[in-house]
Amino acid sequence: QMCIRDRIQGAQAILALSPEDDSAELQSWQMVLSAWLADQPDDAPSWYLLGHTHLKLGEFGQAERAFAQAHGFADSDELVKIYWLQSRYLSQQGAMDAFSKQLAEEILMINPNHQEVLEMLALAAIAEGDAASAITMLNRTLNTVAQPDRVRATVDAIKALRASDT
Repeated sequence: QMCIRDRIQGAQAILALSPEDDSAELQSWQMVLSAWLADQPDDAPSWYLLGHTHLKLGEFGQAERAFAQAHGFADSDELVKIYWLQSRYLSQQGAMDAFSKQLAEEILMINPNHQEVLEMLALAAIAEGDAASAITMLNRTLNTVAQPDRVRATVDAIKALRASDT
């Protein structure tokens, strides 16, 4: 009789699984982790891994809930915040509510030039018609962007926003 603790050994393999090729394995990890968490609800790493299974399978609302649980036990962990924000962003079809923006600001306090977070905030600002904030966020991504094509695309986006803002 293998105990469930033994069954979650190696669960970090989830992080390397691909949603295209490994969906059955991801679903099987989901069941194992869910059963484990029913008995061990304060196991933050398992909530984090469960969140990844949902995220990879496109179950954004469930991913958001799992990362929220992980965050409850590890609220200073930047990675948990990033994936929680990403799940919220995807489950809300790219909308950023006040809570998501607060989460984004917490991430930026830890990592001021986090590219994906700045881009999410820029897109939210554009959606809200706030071109000035979008320009500020996109300018900040230029502090870290390494790929020249990405820099060009960002600079072009800023130019277009400036033109639309006048």
